[in-house]
Amino acid sequence: MVNNLENKIFLFLGVNKFSIVAINSANEFVYKGETLTNNQNNQIELALLDNFLNENIFKIEKKT
Repeated sequence: MVNNLENKIFLFLGVNKFSIVAINSANEFVYKGETLTNNQNNQIELALLDNFLNENIFKIEKKT
């Protein structure tokens, strides 16, 4: 079994872009996911963020 306790996950939120990155203990990228949004009102759309997190969290769990 792999020890995942030393992995770091970073979430970057912008009005037009969401990014999530997983880095292992050797500072190597394990996973990187991005999505662009067509946001026109300068606020983060929570429904899009929820969908983005749901899609990418399971992918990160599989890779780490």
